[in-house]
Amino acid sequence: MAVNSYGQEMLNKYISYKHRVNQALEEGRIYRIVGHYDWPRLREELNKRGWIEKRQFPSDNPIADLPHSILLEEARPGNDYERALIARMIGRTKPTWMWMLSGKYYYRFLDIPILNKLYVRNWNFGGKDGLQKYFDIMDYGNHPRGYNLIECKCLDIFIEDYYLTAATSLVLYLDNHQSLYDRFTKEENSVPWSAIMTVFNFVNRHVDDAQYGMNVSQENFKNSGMDEQKLQIIYATYINIVKNGMKIQIYHKNLQDHIPIIRNIAQKVRDTWPQRIHDGYMNIWLLKPAYSGQGNGIIMSADVNEITSIVKEDTEVKKYIVQKYIERPMLVYNTKFDLRQYFLLTVHKNKMRGWAHSKCTVRLASEEFSFDRFSRAIHITNTAVQRRIKKRSNEHLPEYHMWGIKDLVQYFWKMGKPHAWQEIIFPQIKRTLVSFMKSAAPNIEQRPGRFEIFGCDWLVTEDLQTYMLEINRSPALYYYTEVSVDVVGTMMNDLIKVTVDYMKDETASTGGFELICEIDMSTLEPFDVDWSQYYRPRKSVTPTDDVNDYLFEVTRQSSVEPCPDENIIPRPPSPPPMPLPEPDPTTQKQAPVKPKRQNVKNNNENVIPTIVIDTVPQQQPKHQQDHKNVLKETTKANIRTGVSSTNNEKKIGEKSLYIIPPSKRIRSDTNDTKPNVNNSTDNENNNENNSENALSQQQEMGQDFDPHGESLITY
Repeated sequence: MAVNSYGQEMLNKYISYKHRVNQALEEGRIYRIVGHYDWPRLREELNKRGWIEKRQFPSDNPIADLPHSILLEEARPGNDYERALIARMIGRTKPTWMWMLSGKYYYRFLDIPILNKLYVRNWNFGGKDGLQKYFDIMDYGNHPRGYNLIECKCLDIFIEDYYLTAATSLVLYLDNHQSLYDRFTKEENSVPWSAIMTVFNFVNRHVDDAQYGMNVSQENFKNSGMDEQKLQIIYATYINIVKNGMKIQIYHKNLQDHIPIIRNIAQKVRDTWPQRIHDGYMNIWLLKPAYSGQGNGIIMSADVNEITSIVKEDTEVKKYIVQKYIERPMLVYNTKFDLRQYFLLTVHKNKMRGWAHSKCTVRLASEEFSFDRFSRAIHITNTAVQRRIKKRSNEHLPEYHMWGIKDLVQYFWKMGKPHAWQEIIFPQIKRTLVSFMKSAAPNIEQRPGRFEIFGCDWLVTEDLQTYMLEINRSPALYYYTEVSVDVVGTMMNDLIKVTVDYMKDETASTGGFELICEIDMSTLEPFDVDWSQYYRPRKSVTPTDDVNDYLFEVTRQSSVEPCPDENIIPRPPSPPPMPLPEPDPTTQKQAPVKPKRQNVKNNNENVIPTIVIDTVPQQQPKHQQDHKNVLKETTKANIRTGVSSTNNEKKIGEKSLYIIPPSKRIRSDTNDTKPNVNNSTDNENNNENNSENALSQQQEMGQDFDPHGESLITY
């Protein structure tokens, strides 16, 4: 029995989709992306390579329960109908490549061949407390001096370092003064030389300890023997000279004897602690919640009493780390900045490889650098903070507070440092990442096919030294500005080159990712994780394909010759039917229900017909009935209703297929139903005033952290 031209069109359309899905299944080109964000670059690159997506829709999405006929009819390249149709054809076949936003449920996907998460035991470098421990064991790299205040013993060590920092800042302040002779006076209301010697003795004790490998950040630190009174003398001397501008009382006949003492102790400080030259003179520290991101909860303070009181009061609610603020950063147009750079770690059959991407985002503050105010607009360069501030510090800087690396290189050229990035800064970044990877590798699960992208934050000092500030797991990869479209978009394209192309062929291009470290996993001590305590692995399920239930009947009983490709596409067996409950004897047998014309009106008051299959109603399990009753109201305005037509009705077995030719259809939704994803600069007002659409329209995730240590800092 022949079908009309439109039925033939639908049949050919189905066969085309079926052939595409079967080919992807045979070649293992199924991918899945889990998360609320659309990840357009990932989908675009994978689709180019012939991969198809196994997409899941929320249960409250009307498309999830639409009949197969409507999905097929409305399927257009890239829209949700096509994605839902392909997902049903794939069935329960597991994907080969998977991307998920959070590693919280990593244990559920152990059987996925390629997955974008790593399991890290012991110290999780995605959390600020865990990263601080890696800083302590790295053999190379600059990082802010910090202490994990979650451990009570570190609070005392921090307090000791606070006073030592005040003392070394005073020493360097005196030594760097343009005219040291001007710092001395005979006046009575000044700082006595004896107080200066108390500071020098305190510094000398720590210099001697450091020469024996006993730094203030280590557990075997020896108490300096200074009582509380002497510590207060040291602090008062520092405050009076550095912050209040007081002079040192001394007779000029002895001045020549005291100048060499200052020069000598200052040189000891530089030789023992080279990084302290970046501490500045203000003794400012950052108190950061260990499990937070976006710049949230950061407290900037130069008062040790304020810091300790906050830690002690909030210890039951928040866990903190404290870091020394880098007071001498490089400035562009007198504005502070930092770098967001991406680091990729991949696990292969017998190798663990680290990749550094050359493109970076330069994140700018919105006000000129100053210590007059401890303002977030001046000192916290995180995008989540600065993107909400509309003003800018300089007319040469963009309103969205972001540069690309090319803009920074051009600025270096103007400053007479044309090779600063390529020859000094980026090599330091790569060398620090290598040191970090070697320190972290023993704690990373050696499961082939795992990879993860990290957002690394870097600060450049005025003498071109590079400090690693943070490593963010699951960094925000949204397109906030034109710069992030270029940087993040290019990085995501290159990520597919590494995790898909390079995984298959190691001669393939890796784009902007440079291989900087390779570790032979045979040199690492293997460790096993008992995943059974989390869940029981799922059994392998044969793919099901019930999307062709009605079209198979059309093909089998119609007189239309099958497409040649159909002969090589076997139809998988349909799943066994669900057993029905015993019928109620009081219920009378219902006659077949013919479709009735229903008018579903939209804004244009048009009636939209479609294909409808009329069957004899059967009693269904109660849970299915309840589900359909709920679905009925939510999809009433979305599902196209059928129109009975004797001219177009074709009897096929026990079913009636009503096909409405396209020429007779009235359509009001001419546009595809592809979700509207805004990847441009986010609108702040929409984020604040429209919380329902904040995720879908503005794509603002905002938090670079997950309870399992997955740092999500916005970008």
